[in-house]
Amino acid sequence: MISENKTQEKLFPISLLFFIDAVLTACSFIVSYALCSFILEDINAHSMLIQLPIVVSLTCIIFLFIGIYKGIVNTNRLNEVYSIFNAICLANILTIVLVVVNGKLILEENLMVPLAIIIVHSILSFSALVASRFLYKNLVVKLIRNYSVLKNILLIHDLPSNNENISLLENNFFSRKKKIVSSLSTTSKDFKTEISTIESNQKSFDEIHLYQHNSSRDNLWDVIPSLLKFNKAIYISSDVGFNSDLDSESLTAKRIFKRLSLPDLFPQRVKSKKIFSDFSNDYNGKTILVTGAGGCIASEFLKELFNSEVKAKFILLDNSETALAEVVTFMKNSKNIKVIPKLLDLKEKKSLEKLFSIYNISLVLHTAGNNSPEGLNETISKVMQENLIATKLLADISKRNGVEKFIFCSTSGADCPRTTLEVSKRLAEVYLYSLNTPENKTNFISIRLNRVYDTNGSGLKYMKSQIEFEKPINRSYFSEKEMYSGKRDVAKALLVLCADKSPFVNSILTFNIGISVATELLAEVILHLNLRAQGNGKIKEVSFIDSFKNGSLVHNESMFKINEDSNRLFKVETDLMPDFSKFQIQQKVENLCINLLFDQDDVSLVFDLINNFNSDQWENLCKLQQQKPNQTRIIKLQSK
Repeated sequence: MISENKTQEKLFPISLLFFIDAVLTACSFIVSYALCSFILEDINAHSMLIQLPIVVSLTCIIFLFIGIYKGIVNTNRLNEVYSIFNAICLANILTIVLVVVNGKLILEENLMVPLAIIIVHSILSFSALVASRFLYKNLVVKLIRNYSVLKNILLIHDLPSNNENISLLENNFFSRKKKIVSSLSTTSKDFKTEISTIESNQKSFDEIHLYQHNSSRDNLWDVIPSLLKFNKAIYISSDVGFNSDLDSESLTAKRIFKRLSLPDLFPQRVKSKKIFSDFSNDYNGKTILVTGAGGCIASEFLKELFNSEVKAKFILLDNSETALAEVVTFMKNSKNIKVIPKLLDLKEKKSLEKLFSIYNISLVLHTAGNNSPEGLNETISKVMQENLIATKLLADISKRNGVEKFIFCSTSGADCPRTTLEVSKRLAEVYLYSLNTPENKTNFISIRLNRVYDTNGSGLKYMKSQIEFEKPINRSYFSEKEMYSGKRDVAKALLVLCADKSPFVNSILTFNIGISVATELLAEVILHLNLRAQGNGKIKEVSFIDSFKNGSLVHNESMFKINEDSNRLFKVETDLMPDFSKFQIQQKVENLCINLLFDQDDVSLVFDLINNFNSDQWENLCKLQQQKPNQTRIIKLQSK
């Protein structure tokens, strides 16, 4: 977007304004002499001709020195008038000083400018400059309005139709060579009808600008579907202009619109500082182990703790040297936080045991694992080892070493698993649940996270890749509607959950904050943003294959506003655990892990531990398991 000042300088060139000001200053001086000649007898044309170039030159120098042309972009403001007044006063003061000095030194006999002429010239030149500036600008604006090529825009806003801010917005757009051809209010009962009318009439406009003055951005998903039909660039009110009063100062000094991007559609929801401030002291003096520290969620969690200035020791584990180095470099800037990075595979038992023997770890945040949501049915052994075996090993060692709290980041799909990823997460949840016994001092908690839109594991990267290469999106990777959260909201929730005062004990929780979006609509938005980023106006369609997953993972409370109650961040799950004792669960998980470690494809134990599946290969295998006549029969997972 072209900045305000640059655009206006093209409308009002400084060189032309300076020339006009110089001519008007000279004319004002001549008129002053003419008027004063009727009063003063010793006024003559010869003196005036000598004084004229000196006075005009002095005034022009002052104009340039004081910088009155910096105000040329302010069409309707008093500060430009004030600048002209200051420049005229200073020029005349210097003229008086020059006359006095000349009188003392008698350098030039005809340079003695009478005070009356100086006063009259001040009044005339000030009036002429202000009037000419006003007339000149209005003339230029009128010419541009009538003859220049303007971009036509559709303005969508949440203001009453007669609101004065609309005219201010119109002036703001015009200053950037844009013209409002249609203006619609989302508060109108006829908004959808009016949008349809514009679409059917094929009104011509180049851009769509969405201004929200009083509304939150949660309702963007109500408006966006209507705007995508036009296949035009969409701009949204930026944070500068968002939810603030419009006036000429803010409109000329700040840009209030920016190109729509994906983060605009998923605004941060957990904004209350009090939610974490009640728990911040719980971290002081602790040794905290974070797995997958270089990942999106863990690194955001660490950044939140960094900003809260807690005094703690962090052992950061990751198997990616690059990702680990990045987060360690950031965390080392804190004076209160001690960082101990470890490049480690969580399946290395001896290395883990040595780590726990050296450090007195009181809290484990386990975010590591294989979290890729697409196509994991073909890699059962790898996914199970990274999500189940590694979690089991870490949990067992944490239990033996008396860790106070163990937080495991699961997925919302574990509720009714479909893919191997979701099955492995559910098995890990079941095992951790079985470890919560009265004699066990460690509090094992699993938190099911929604799709985190700004991470690689959200599925949006897959969508974007398929759209860029014009390949179909597999619906079976998604539900018809999905709940999406931002990584910063997840990080804030984890801060509360990991604290000592957290009310949740031995639980399986679902993160209760997010925005539910239809998958097909989200794909259309990604397509639109991708085309606009490439500057491509070609109309394309998103293609899909297969069918959506059964059911929807949307929570009814998804759109509520956060208050100071941290309990509303989570929903406690009371879902179905296997009909076995906790000891039996541990034995079955142990046997399953042994099978996986020895590359055996026997997955029959999975169906003892998980009873409910979403429609897919795992559900079909479960039905086969239930129908088999011989309980010792081995069920193997065949690759697709």
